[in-house]
Amino acid sequence: MPSAAARPSPSPSPSAATRPTPSSWLLLGFACGAAGPLLSALLFRSYGPPMESGAAETARQLCLPYLAAEVGVVLYAARRGVGAGGAFAAMPRPARWTLGLFLASFWIGSAFVSPQPAVSLGLTLAWAMQLPFAAAVYGLARAHGPADARAVGAGLSAGLAGLAAATAVHFLTPPAGLVVPWGPFGWGGAVPGFVSHRLLGAWCAAVLALLLGVAWRERPGETRWLLPAMMLAATFLAWTGTRAALVGVVAALATTALVGGRPASPRLWPVLALMAGVAALVGPALAPHGDPAFLFVRPPATLATADGVSSGRLSYWHDLLAIAAERPLLGWGAASSLWMNATGGGMRHVQPHNVIVQFLLNWGLVPTLPALALLAAAFRAAHVRVRRAPERLPFLAMLNAVAVMGLFDGTFHFPQFLMLMAAAGAICLAPVARDA
Repeated sequence: MPSAAARPSPSPSPSAATRPTPSSWLLLGFACGAAGPLLSALLFRSYGPPMESGAAETARQLCLPYLAAEVGVVLYAARRGVGAGGAFAAMPRPARWTLGLFLASFWIGSAFVSPQPAVSLGLTLAWAMQLPFAAAVYGLARAHGPADARAVGAGLSAGLAGLAAATAVHFLTPPAGLVVPWGPFGWGGAVPGFVSHRLLGAWCAAVLALLLGVAWRERPGETRWLLPAMMLAATFLAWTGTRAALVGVVAALATTALVGGRPASPRLWPVLALMAGVAALVGPALAPHGDPAFLFVRPPATLATADGVSSGRLSYWHDLLAIAAERPLLGWGAASSLWMNATGGGMRHVQPHNVIVQFLLNWGLVPTLPALALLAAAFRAAHVRVRRAPERLPFLAMLNAVAVMGLFDGTFHFPQFLMLMAAAGAICLAPVARDA
């Protein structure tokens, strides 16, 4: 009989080399929730809607720090032996053909029609980046089994805390002689790293949705940092006065209840009531005084019409759909709402504040139809799978919150939100051993 020294050591299982540790999910949370936002806050500090440098403003619009974080996750997954092939091989053949049609057509308007093709193609590449990123997260979740929502939430919460500190310093230390309000958006365009405070509110809503999903499945006191993190996200959201973010959180909470059933502890309801009350009192009290952009409820004069209630969105969508009808098949290119609606005193913004209008205007019908088909199929599959794997409920809550906000704001335009949807969707769809 051979001695213990001579006995060959057992070879590792095939999945051991590629299986990420729970720290992988903490890394994902920090990459998405801390690296991107904090680097953006450091690089893109401004007290007006545009940066002084055109190159810096373009980098901010393209969310380059977030894209760099996605590249880091892809490289990390590759070092763990996780490639993109598994995710695409798992797609049904009709889905692969539909994705191929989308990829073959969604960039044409940006390349050949857009008056600013560099910007449009940059945003187009940002969309394309979501595919390898989602595939990497899918591969990590597939190798590891259920993703650790607490670890991802911890990374997101740490980033939000840092962002709150950076924003407070930025707002409390303006340069001497700064006139408020600055430009057409007042203090709303002064949030470091974000194009506007509305997008910051949407970001807070996405983080809060995931944390609500974690709290839904926990007993009291299991994760001590969870309640302070939820309180911070809710208060920061209230500070921005972003109504679309409120809608997103309510949608996430509703779908969490429908898919996840009752919360693990009935004490969650008074905790949520307390959180909402504190946020409603503290958030607006800390907002810049005299700037109505930070108010949830607009002055009565602006609420006299449906268009006033929607902050001009109805007229904006009407104008943009009329422009989209002029090039119905392949669109005008990404971000075309910024320059196509400039005539006649129409509202100008870099994104249409609605995902359907955005797709039709930027891409046209040919890419929009496969894109919507893929999104509908993915969302349906995500809900079905989470019913069988309820530990993924927090990621479904985030996915639903960001998607619903896309009906009223630019979460399908800015890569920072596409990143959240790609990660959350990939985790929801990834199979684990017990899945059929």
